[in-house]
Order: sequence, then structure tokens, then C-alpha cells
Amino acid sequence: MAKYDVIIVGGGVAGLCTGAILSKEGQKVLVLEQRREVGGRIAEFVIDGFTIQWGGHIIEDTGSGLGKLFEFVGLTLENTGIRNNSCPVYYDNAWHDIRDYYKGDRTEYKKIVSEIVASEYTDFDKLDDVPLRTWLKQHTNNQGIIDFFESLAKIESMGGDQWYDISASDFLYTRKLHYGEKQVAGYSVWPKGGYVKLCTDLAGVIAANGGEVQTGAKVTGVLLENGAVRGVTVKQSTGNVARADNATQSVHADSVVCTLPIWDALKVLPEKDMPRWYVDQIKEGAKLENRTFWIGFYAALDEAVFAHSPLELTGWMKGPYTDLDGWSFLPSALDPSVAPPGKHLLCCGVLADPRHSRDKEWLTQKFDQLDQEMELFFPELPKQTIWKKRHKVLTYNIWQRPGLVGVYRPANKVPAIDGLWVAGDTYRSRMIGIDRSARSAITVAEGILERRIPHFQDTWRY
Repeated sequence: MAKYDVIIVGGGVAGLCTGAILSKEGQKVLVLEQRREVGGRIAEFVIDGFTIQWGGHIIEDTGSGLGKLFEFVGLTLENTGIRNNSCPVYYDNAWHDIRDYYKGDRTEYKKIVSEIVASEYTDFDKLDDVPLRTWLKQHTNNQGIIDFFESLAKIESMGGDQWYDISASDFLYTRKLHYGEKQVAGYSVWPKGGYVKLCTDLAGVIAANGGEVQTGAKVTGVLLENGAVRGVTVKQSTGNVARADNATQSVHADSVVCTLPIWDALKVLPEKDMPRWYVDQIKEGAKLENRTFWIGFYAALDEAVFAHSPLELTGWMKGPYTDLDGWSFLPSALDPSVAPPGKHLLCCGVLADPRHSRDKEWLTQKFDQLDQEMELFFPELPKQTIWKKRHKVLTYNIWQRPGLVGVYRPANKVPAIDGLWVAGDTYRSRMIGIDRSARSAITVAEGILERRIPHFQDTWRY
């Protein structure tokens, strides 16, 4: 095989974003993805004309991250022009607007917002081991405002089910971006054409700039020589399984970027050649108990069901049946194309301890309780449901808890090995989901180029 400047392991958002930037900058890029399609943890399934996004994605890009990256590589990140306009929260046996938490003291709320916006991002770097409530209580004694921000954090799936499991630093980074760039507490949109299109568009950029994206290619290791990267070993695969009849090949490059999620990283990275403390960071993040986990379902509907607005993103803390925090929204309200004409699609879920993820009895009980919970919240749901598809998600991220974010995650540059990098939302990065991966990609691409790209001068990154 030919020699490349950069080999990227994984064809998800982080890998394709990194590859698109580097190929645009003249680097000869090869992206290797073991599945048959690009997308990584993004996948779409069509059932009876309904398009299900595995994992219930929503883009929270405020303009300076993923959108800015698309602009740089010659694409336009179009959305459907529709965004969530309401956030009802269920408590005291009824739905309330999330802003009701602080309706009695908007002046105090504005003070906290001003404090967040006026802070520097480096101020938040000091809070990687601090719970959000600790920071809030240093700035207010208003319980309603504390409840508002903690509820918002849980709806974003940023922490665990206890107040002390919500990271101050990651949450405040996200709020600063949202308040500073969109002037709202939370902002989310749906990409036109769906989420897989994001990835195929980025793959097209790489190809147009002389790079390659190979699917069905399983990387089995990183090649090193004298403490520096020399490439990777790769075997052709079918789906997720390496084909035994194919010999392993060596592909050469001066830089390698691993974008596999942290729980798969040591299948590729050279553990024995990396510093023990760095390996320990990877292993800590990869522990089952540190991975985000939720169960939920998609429901095909004859008529939309909602609390206040079809465009809402709802949330609840300690649901009355599951005793778990949860959320729901209507993807079809954000993008009507995901459902047949006149039909609707609902997505919901509850966050749980991932150590329950293999307990069939627990799962059955919680799925049944979630059914009861959703029928309590939306009494019309049983009548309007055409079918329901249950799912569990253990591949989303790792919890954004104190001591598990920022400097506690593996740095993007692998120490002690020249040319070896990691990128993605499970490594050192900020923000939510897809946008987190994009900002990580910008950081790594600039690191490989050894210079800042002027286009991203106003984009926060490491």
C-alpha cells in the first residue's frame, strides 16, 4: 500500500472531521473503518417508513464548532430550520416549564448567567473535580436556580443520578457556549438529511481532496519504530469481524489518530509503549460503571403526543415508576421526513447504572415501568401508538462526572510516542456528543499541523 501522511482509525464523526480538515490542508489521509459504512456510533434504521436514529442524537452546535468545521472544508451544515422551543419538566404530578424553577427571581438568574458568560474558559478548567452544585452555591442560595441548572444537566445526560455526579466544568463550558453564541440556556437542531449524511458528506470531502476512506478494514495495531509511529496493521473485515482468510497488511504513515471510543482504544493502541499513568486514564474511563447508559424506546404514532409543544424536549427527575431520570422528544417534529406523511415518531429514555445493562430481570422490570411512566406523562400515548421498539444504549459516552472530565481524560496527544493521537468525545474534549467530537477533531488536526488554523481562531478547543 501507498504511504500516507496520516492514518485515522475509525470512520465516525471524530475521524471524518479530523480527516476532512487535514485533507483540506493538503495532507494525504487514509481513514480506516471496520464496519461496512461510515458513521461510527451513528446509525439509521428504517422501519415501515420511520427512520430511527440509534441513540436519539440531537446536535447542540452553536455555530463555532461543527458548523464552523463544515464551513472550513467547503460544506454547509444545514438544519431543518426547526429547533426545540420548550423544555417541560415533570414534578409535583404535573408538567411545568423548566423556567418555573426560577420564575420568582429572574434577577438572580440573570446574575448567574452573567457570571458564566463573563468567565474565561480557563476558569472552568479549574473545576474538573468540582460538582456543579458546589459552584452554584458559591454564587447563589436560590434553590430554584440550583434545581434549574441541575435539571438541565441531567436532561443533557451529563452526569449521574446524584447531584455530586454532575461536573461543574463541562456543564459551565456548554452553558457559556450556548449563552454566548445563541443567547439561550440550551440549543439543539436536527441536520437536514439526517445524521448519516453528515458522515458521508465528510467522507466525500476527504476523497475530493485526494484522501481515501476504506470500510471493511479492521486496524489490529499501531506500528512503532524508535518511539515514533510508522503506520498501522490492518485486516479486511466483514461487518465487525476480521476475516480469517485475509492476511494482515502494514500501511505506513508518520501520524496515526485513534478515534475508537475509549473502551475499545487498547485494542489498537500500543499499551506496553505508553506511560502507565496514561494507560490508567484510559482504563478508568473504559470501566463499565463509568459509561453512560440508558434504556428507552421509539414509538411510531398516528398523532403526536406532548406536554406543552410538539417541539419540546421534556425531562423528569426520579420518575414515579422507574425512579430514574429521563427525557423524551419528537424527532418527527424537528424533521418530518423521519416519519411517513401524517405520522409521528417519539423517542424517550431513562438514565441508569450501566452495571445493570446485562441484568435481564432488571431490564424487563425497568422497560415495563418506563411504559407505565410514559403513559402517565402522556395519557394519549397507548391510543396513538402504532408500534414500539425498545432499545438500550451503552455506547454513547462516559459520564461527565467530577474527576472524569477535562484533565482526568486522556490527552489528545499520546505522550512518549511521536505521531500518535486520540480524538473523540470520550477523550479530552468539551461540549455535548457530536459537537464534542468535532471540537476534539479541530484540536488534533491543529496539533498534527503544528499550527493554529485561522478559520478556527474564535472556536474554543484545547
